[in-house]
Amino acid sequence: MSDQPEYRVDPLTGQPLPPPGATVAPPLESTGQRPESPKPARAILVLGTVVALLVAAAVGTAVYRREHAAAPSPTWQAPPVVTLPPSSPPTSTSVPPLTAGWHSVLSIRDSVAYDVPPDWRPEKAGVLVGFESTDGPRVIMHSVATYKADACPDVPGSTRGQTGFVSADRADPQTVVSTAVTLWAEAAMKVPTGSGQVSPSPAVPVQLAQGRSGWLSTAVVPVPPAENCPAPKLKLTAVAFVPAEGAKTALFLLYNDVDVPDELPQPIIDQVIATLRKAG
Repeated sequence: MSDQPEYRVDPLTGQPLPPPGATVAPPLESTGQRPESPKPARAILVLGTVVALLVAAAVGTAVYRREHAAAPSPTWQAPPVVTLPPSSPPTSTSVPPLTAGWHSVLSIRDSVAYDVPPDWRPEKAGVLVGFESTDGPRVIMHSVATYKADACPDVPGSTRGQTGFVSADRADPQTVVSTAVTLWAEAAMKVPTGSGQVSPSPAVPVQLAQGRSGWLSTAVVPVPPAENCPAPKLKLTAVAFVPAEGAKTALFLLYNDVDVPDELPQPIIDQVIATLRKAG
């Protein structure tokens, strides 16, 4: 069983990939119905008979805010954050946490896991979160957990941070972290891939659970001013590692609002990353 539909995004190009052996499978298409254009962050996508609620994450709140802020150009429009339901139920939804009192978040597909503090909300198994354009998803992650859900009471779906895994196949861990950070930042800002507007930090080694090590890269990008649930900047953190000999690369992504009173503390980010591990 898998904890996400067979829709992947190439972390080196940002483009959606079809499942192995598939012919034509549009990433946002469930039963033949496809939205005609991107919907606002609080809209509801109806995919066939399945309703997919849009979730505003740390990037999501930035998207929501940009939709209600003064646009930098007459044609500028923020891409929505979209979540899709699972295609099939997973065989399991949790593993024992390494940190007492924390929640564990499991990716059955990747056989990896991480822990988040007790005040975080692990999302339902199979939920995908990411950014789409008129051509389909630009970036997607699965096995998601949310920091400060409903952070702003007047902004439904607002959050201050979110985490998850991105399908990376066998990409080089040291290289893919900077690429992933750049792609997610560009998608959140709705600027072209390779725009040069994102400057990720050089990849550095990071210690993970079970004696494993990985590579880490970060970037902080500005977001347009907003009246509702504002945050002037967004931070993206990517960690990549090989969970077992011969296994595919596991790519973990965390994004959070910066320069806000309830900003995610760096020590908590470090603790979450330290729990990344092989599972099962």
